[in-house]
Order: sequence, then C-alpha cells, then structure tokens
Amino acid sequence: MGTTDRDTSPGNLVGRGREQAELGGVLGSLRSGGRCLVMRGEPGVGKSALLRWTTGRAAQRGTAVLSITAVEDEFDLPYAGLHLLAAQLRRGESPPEVAHLLRTLAAEAPPALVAGALLDLIAALTGGGPLLIAVDDAQWLDPASWSALVLAGHRVADDPVLVLLSMRDGTRTTARLALAELPEYVLGPLPAADAAELLDRRAPDLRADLREVVLAEAAGNPLGVIELAAGVRKVGVGAAGQLPLTERLERAFGRAVEELPAGTRAFIEVAAVNDSSDGQEIRQAARLLYPLLRDEDARLAVTEKAVELEDGQVVFRHPLVRSAVRQRAGALRRRQVHAALGEVIDPQDRRQLWHRAEAASGPDDQLAAELARAGQDARRRGALTSARQAFERVARLSADPRTQVQALMTAICIASDEGEPAAINRMVEVLSERPLPPAEQTIVANIRVALDGQAWVGDDHLAHLVDVLDSFAQLGETEFALEFLADFSLRLLFANPGPELAGRVVGLADRLERPEYEGEITGIRASVAPVEQCAAVLPVLRRFLANPVLLASQATDRLPQAAMAVGALPEAHELNARILEISRRRGRVGNVAMSLVHRASTAAQLGEAFTALTLATEARGLNRELGQSRWALTAELMLGRALALRGEAEQAGRIADAVEQVLLPIGAYPMLANVQLVRGTAAMAAGKPELAYDELASILDPGAVPYHATLRFWAVPYLAEAALLGGRVDALHDLIVDLGVFAERGIPVLRVGLNYARAVRAETDEGYTSALAFGDLSRWPFEQARLRFAYGVWLRRQRRVGDARTQLRAAAGVFTAFGAVPWAQRADAELRATGERVERQPDVRQALTPQEWQIAELVTDGLTSKEIANRLFLSVRTVDSHLSRAYRKVGVSSRAELTKVLLDGR
Repeated sequence: MGTTDRDTSPGNLVGRGREQAELGGVLGSLRSGGRCLVMRGEPGVGKSALLRWTTGRAAQRGTAVLSITAVEDEFDLPYAGLHLLAAQLRRGESPPEVAHLLRTLAAEAPPALVAGALLDLIAALTGGGPLLIAVDDAQWLDPASWSALVLAGHRVADDPVLVLLSMRDGTRTTARLALAELPEYVLGPLPAADAAELLDRRAPDLRADLREVVLAEAAGNPLGVIELAAGVRKVGVGAAGQLPLTERLERAFGRAVEELPAGTRAFIEVAAVNDSSDGQEIRQAARLLYPLLRDEDARLAVTEKAVELEDGQVVFRHPLVRSAVRQRAGALRRRQVHAALGEVIDPQDRRQLWHRAEAASGPDDQLAAELARAGQDARRRGALTSARQAFERVARLSADPRTQVQALMTAICIASDEGEPAAINRMVEVLSERPLPPAEQTIVANIRVALDGQAWVGDDHLAHLVDVLDSFAQLGETEFALEFLADFSLRLLFANPGPELAGRVVGLADRLERPEYEGEITGIRASVAPVEQCAAVLPVLRRFLANPVLLASQATDRLPQAAMAVGALPEAHELNARILEISRRRGRVGNVAMSLVHRASTAAQLGEAFTALTLATEARGLNRELGQSRWALTAELMLGRALALRGEAEQAGRIADAVEQVLLPIGAYPMLANVQLVRGTAAMAAGKPELAYDELASILDPGAVPYHATLRFWAVPYLAEAALLGGRVDALHDLIVDLGVFAERGIPVLRVGLNYARAVRAETDEGYTSALAFGDLSRWPFEQARLRFAYGVWLRRQRRVGDARTQLRAAAGVFTAFGAVPWAQRADAELRATGERVERQPDVRQALTPQEWQIAELVTDGLTSKEIANRLFLSVRTVDSHLSRAYRKVGVSSRAELTKVLLDGR
C-alpha cells in the first residue's frame, strides 16, 4: 500500500517529540478500537512531515498504510480523492471489497453508500492487523470523498483503523470541521529553540544577522525556516514585505517555476491544474499550449524538483508548489489550460465537460444546456454529487437569472437528498450575493429562512412566497414552482395557515398537477388543508401502498408527510418504513435522516415505545452529524415521547423543557404542540392524569400558544384517557361536540380518539363493545389496548371478573410488547385486582441500548451482519460488537438463541 518512507525516524523531525509520542500512542492503541482524527495547522507548520513520519512509523510496526494527498484542482471532481486511495490497491492481489468500492465510485453512488463500501474495505484490510488511512491536504478533498470519509470516520470505533486527515487552516477547513464534529489535533509553530536548531541543521554557515532575520520572519514555521534560509542565502534581505508568510512562500515557489523554460512551465502548469496525474494526458495538453514541447521539458521539471514522476504519474513535491503555480498562472492562463485539457480528454469522459466549463470566460448558454442535460442524467443514475455540481455550473454559466436560480435550487434539492448542509449553505450564499430580480430574491429569502434555525415565518411571508411561485407557474416554470412548493409543504403544515392561504396553496397545487409528481402534490394538499383534503388524499395513499413499483418510482417523503397530516398514522408508519428502506438502499442519507424523524413520530403516537426509541436515537445522531439542527430537535422530541412511554417521565420532561427554550425565542409556536405531547405523555406515565389533561388541552385551544390545527387531533386519545383517569369525564362532552365535525371529514386519528372518548363517557357495555367493533381499530393496536383496558376496569367494577380478565390480559399484552411500561403496569395491577396472579419475566429489551435493540431486532428478521451494516451505515465489526454485547446482556450465545428470546418476549 502507498507507504511513504521519507522523514520517518524521530531524528528527522525537530521539535515534534511530544506529537510523535502522542501519534505513536494512537497507533499502538488501534487494536483496542479505531478513530478518525484531524491534524490541522497553518501552511508549512509541518503537518505533511508529521504525517509522513506517522505513516513511516506505522509501516515499521507492521500496520498497513494507505496515504494520499488531495489536490485543489480535483475539488469539483466527485470521488477524486477516494479514487486515488483505491488506486493504491489495484496492484497485485486485492480483496473483493476493493472491486466493490471501485464500482460504487464509478457509479458515483451517494456518499452513504460509498462510506459503506469503504467500511467493508476497512474490515477486510484490518483482518490481519491495524490500518492507517492518511490524507494530506484534506481541505482539498472533493466534497463527495470528504462526506464519505467523515461518515465512515464516525463509524470506525470498533475497527483497528486510524483515519488521519491533515488540513491547512483557513475558511474551507473551518467550514468543514464545523459540521463534521471530528476530534482535532492542532499543530502549532515550533518553539524558538527548536526553530533555531532546525535552521542550524539546514543552514549551519548562515551569517548571524541573516539567521536572526530568518528566525524572526519564520515565527516558528518549519517550512518558513527552510525556504527563507534558502532564499536569503541566494538574494539576501530586501525591504520588509507586507505579505503573510504562507503567501510569501507560495510566491517564492512560483518565481522558481517562472525561471524555467516555456515548455517546462507549460508542463508544470497543466499538471497543477489537471484533475488527473496521468503524465501522457498532461503532455498532450501541454503540447497544445506549447507546440514545441519535448520530453526534456518534462524531465527538467523533475530535475528542478518541482514534480516527481512515478509510474507515469506526475506528483508535486509539496502542495504549496502546486498552489503557487496555479496562483502565479493567473485566471486567463488557467482557462487556457482547462481549454487544452477539454480538447485532449475523451468526450465520453465526464471530466471533459467539466474542463470546458472551467475554460469558459463568461456566460455560455449552450454549454449550460449541455451541463443541465448531464446533470439530469446523473440524477437519474443516482450520481447525486455529479448532478449537483453540474447544476451549480449551469448557474455559473447561464446568463438568465431565472435559470441561475432554478439551477441552484435543483442543486440545493439534490444536496438535501445527499445530506450535504455545507453545500446548501454555500449555494445559498452564492445566490444571496447576486443582483436578482424581486421574485428570485423572494425564493432565496425563503431558502435562507428554511436553513436558519433562528427564524420562523407567518402567513404574510408565506402568502408572498405563494404569489411568487404562482408567477413562475404562469410563466411556464411549473416544475420549478412545484418542487419548491413541495419542499416548503412541511413548513406550511407547521405554520397553522389560515383558510385563505390554505385555499390559495391548494389552488396553485391544482394548477401545477402532473402525474409524475402525484406524491408531491398529495403532500402539499394534505399539509396545508388536512381536513378539507383528507377524503381525497386517503385513496391516493392507499394506492401507493398497494403498488410497490409506483411507490419506488415516486419515493418521496411527501407521501408519509401527507399521511401524518391527515392523521392516517398506520398508513404513515408503513409508508415511512418503505420510503426509509428505499432511501437507505439508495444511500440518500439526507432523506434517511428526515424519514427516521417521521417514522419515530408515528411510532411514538402509535405507542410503539421501543421502535420510537431506536428510530429517534438514530435520527438525532444522524441529523446532528449532517448539521440539520431542526430535524435533530424534532428527533429529540420524539425521543422524549418514547422515553415517556417507557416510564422515564423525568428525563422526558427535561427534554421538553430544553426544546421549548430553543423554540420560544424564534417564535416557532406551532412546534410547541410536540413539546406538550411529550409533557402530556410523561404526566400520564407518571400517574398524573390531571396534569396530563392540562398539558394536552393547550394544544386544542386556539387561544393558547402551543395550539396546532393538526396535532390537536393527535392529542385526543391521550386527552380522553387523562379525562377518564383524572375524573374529568364530563369534559369530554364538549370535546366530542367540538371535534365531531372534523371526524366526519374522515381524519383517522381523530375518529379513533373520539371513538374512545365516547365509550369511556358512556360507560356502558354497549358503548364499549360498539367502540371495540370500530372498523379501523385493528390497525391501531395501542388504541385498541387503551380501550380494552378501560373496558376491563369497568367490567371489574361491575363484578364481571372473567370478562374483565379477558380485556385486561389483551391490553397488558400489547402494552408490554410495545414497551409502554406504565400502561402495562396499570393493566397488571387491574388484573391482580381481579384475583389473577400476574408474574412477568423481566423484559430483556430494557437491558439493551437503542442501537443494540435495533440490531437485535434486525437479526430476528433474518438479516446478516453485512446487511445490517449496509442498512444502518455501520461497519460489520461495529454490528458484531453490538451483537456481542447484546448476547451478554440477554444471556445467549448465538443469533438463533437471541431470535428465540426476543420473539418469545414479543
């Protein structure tokens, strides 16, 4: 593997004894678990040297090594960095996982799938011992490689691997690390004594006065010491410069190249700009710039130590040389180089179109159209990164402001599917800096609001947005208007839109309707007018559920969103499960993160405590990892509901309080309905039905801050139960009357809730038996169990002990299976009151962490460790580690035994 044996001995690095000892310690501890570490510092501070020392020390210890240096001109080429990494394994015999990784890279699969393939490769390479993956200048890794590496880096705790990323300080590094949440190792300047020792080693005969100048100017920067010493020995000391040290060094490198013959300069310039290190390709392009190019020109570049030639590949001796050459070349020369590369690269190679785009000096609508077609093709193939970058270039090359906005909006949507918040933020900034017409400005402003966790909007703002989208539709831009409205439909759901705004949105959706966007249109209608649209939406949802092919063709999270909006929670739960599976399989990690939140929401409302807990835990972690703070916040609330259902009321209450402190200052009042659902569920779990009633009632009160026009229907079953257990049954009369009109429109969750409310208010045998015969109740096991519990309590009080036991046993069985501990305990207590002896075995699931339970549950479904790893974006070794811990906690030693215990527990 690509080891580097230069500067590997401790004596070759001056003043880095502590750093060498610490990195050596990390290497020595890899058999106990892996990690991903960022080594950052200013240019020239010695990161590359320390990285080379680390790879050398790893090789000496028998650790396998993969090492690459990222280059700036490959930044926009999807998976350029990982292609370099994989290329080191093509020589000789390689494990089959290499071929799998290469296939995912060639297909430009989403970063989540590439991360999975990389984790598989890591597992294969570490079968015989630890592994070091070293990436120098990682700030220049292309976004796709960076995302895949970061996703994998977060998941190597159980693998004997160190992913070591060296990064140059700067805005790009800061932006990347702000979202990555990776541990950092900051490399500072050398202490004065060590800088002096380094200078003495490199220039022992330097005059004392020059020595002082060099040490003062270098300020502890090792590369500064070396290069400034060489410079002052050649030309002496001139006037004091005003440039920062790193730029001065880059200029020094650049001047050295400028002194070379024209042919050699052309060769080096092409190498610096090219996204490939192929020597033959570089020669061909350089010959277009300098027709008299000779082989001697290339050899001179090596002789002058600007580059090295290794197996026909051109490699720069230091990243600053490459940066300096590009900087000194200037924009015009760089465009000429890109144009030359565009001529020599095969038109079938996607790089050719990219170089042509980079060569453009101004707007080029024909080239923009080519890129748009390439982007659509890449999107259909699932090559999301290439598609996004193509549309970004369309925006840069088009002369039409509307095309610019639409191209960037398409790119933003793709970035959302990828789970690339940094790319989204960058594109929004690009849009914001452009002088756009008023309509386009409104679009950009709304994107910013959607991204800004510190802002919320009301009807006036949303009405203006609808006006703008309507104007786009009238101009024939229906696809753009529809996709943007669909992306904003969830915001509309949580904006409590008034009837006028809702009517306008539905009218616009009607005008935009297209068969291939039925899922999006359904989501828009249901989100903005759930009561009015329920009857029309339900058949559409059920048709999608009945047709897997149709669902896969429009695998949009707008469908489960629509089901949730109209209160069709069993349908929403099933749709969420299927969309989640499709998104996992396609590696669309952004969609996965959002779908997890949706499914956790339905699981919690349906009383499935264990399912909600595992989903919310994964959703919270993944959304935090992706920088999607609002989704992470909603996942936190769903975690609160799951904990409340399990009986951990205090922890659930703390979560509700913490989230409320975030939502109140930004005016996100409708979101507070979810906070009240957590509090109400927690109060019920704690045996405080009176408090639960008060907490939940605010969701139904139009004059209260947490009021929500849709989530109030979700509150009804819990509110009615709180009224029964808290002695407020008479209050249910007004609830039934007030909400009955909405139930007639077909809102499923409300119909189920009012069915329960009517039964417990009537408290008659006929009332309960009629309620249990309710048509849809078999799809609502928790609500059915809630009703059976109430009926069983009533029967016991009527001294019909046998009938009471039948109802209470059924209720206790569902509550126990779902992990709703307080509800199960109440049912068991009532059973004991009938004289029945109740002895339940401890629930083994309670001993497992959410991820252990999630993996164990997938084992019971028959999935292998590899399949589980792919589904959850984990390494196989991590899955097996969790399984081993689950075995110990449950007291089994095999998958078969674990499956039997868990299935018996159900």
